[in-house]
Amino acid sequence: MLPRTATLIGLTELAGVNYVVSTWLGTVVGSLSNFAINKRWAFSARSAALAPALGRFVLVQGGASGLHTVGVWALTRFGGAPYPVSKLVVAAAVYLASDEAAYVTGQTLHVNGGMAMI
Repeated sequence: MLPRTATLIGLTELAGVNYVVSTWLGTVVGSLSNFAINKRWAFSARSAALAPALGRFVLVQGGASGLHTVGVWALTRFGGAPYPVSKLVVAAAVYLASDEAAYVTGQTLHVNGGMAMI
């Protein structure tokens, strides 16, 4: 989540890019870094064919980018929330709606951009 949030805030605040475009670019950067790390280190798939995995990745990434971008836009525009807050809320909502959330029980979901406040 850190590459996505850093891209969103960096592009919007430092480069003056619209927050909707920054959100989309952040999901692309985050997804590409996740894909590269998982393919290279987690699954040790250095010699495996790239085309099948890349095809599935593009479909999943397109859906995730759409959900995040539309969610941030809607929450910021119609909910009046600042875009960084919208990004965190939408990321949590998309995660909780996913199949991965079924494996988490009895946990507190800290929506703070990856910073621990203990």
